[in-house]
Amino acid sequence: MIGGAKFFADGALGSQTAWMLEPYQGTANTGMAIAGPEVLARRYPLAIAAGLTPVTHAIGDRANRVVLDALEATRSVWRARGLRPRLEHAQHLHPAEVGRAGALRLICSMQPIHLTFDAPTIRATLGDRLERAYPMRSLLASGALLAFGSDTPVASPDVVAGLHAACWRRDTAGEVLGEGEALTPAQALSAYTRDAAFAIGREGRSGRLSEGFDADLTVISHDPTRELEGLEILATVKAGKWTFRGGGF
Repeated sequence: MIGGAKFFADGALGSQTAWMLEPYQGTANTGMAIAGPEVLARRYPLAIAAGLTPVTHAIGDRANRVVLDALEATRSVWRARGLRPRLEHAQHLHPAEVGRAGALRLICSMQPIHLTFDAPTIRATLGDRLERAYPMRSLLASGALLAFGSDTPVASPDVVAGLHAACWRRDTAGEVLGEGEALTPAQALSAYTRDAAFAIGREGRSGRLSEGFDADLTVISHDPTRELEGLEILATVKAGKWTFRGGGF
């Protein structure tokens, strides 16, 4: 199964190549475009015509604006084909783009764990626009759909750490970044399970416990919607077979 056609609109935050609307603080640098408006205008229609979902890496707020422009311009075509385009990372969005993502009912594929090590850089280089960083709650409220993952091997695949990041928004030093954008545990769990399955068109067989669905299961120590502290993975099952069994299993 081919998941889609991958595009890169910009670079990364750590190297200050994420494409921003305004310069990084103390510099004249706004990052870089990789696939800019002209490239996306040519290639999105080609991907859509081939039945491939456009999946676009966009970290900076300008990169996300350019991708949203391209998706709005082609929406009648990808909607007619039943495709579900995704913003990959969607780390920094101007408030105007949050609303546009919601209006499109767009899937924002985010990796909460990135926040834990990005936060110091965000404060140092984008401190005058902190409200644009990882706007998870705002995107959800706008009508966009969140689909969470890990971006492994770039980051750890630890889902518990990802849940903590989405709900607590603490960096590696324990400082909180944008408390108002924190999710509830139930919202974060949905993004990791049901909504992640929807993002890749597998909502009819994956993402929740239901008869006839794939037997891909995780056994956890307690109900995370009541308490995230001390949450542990006790066992995992893939396709009905044990892939990890902790003590007691």
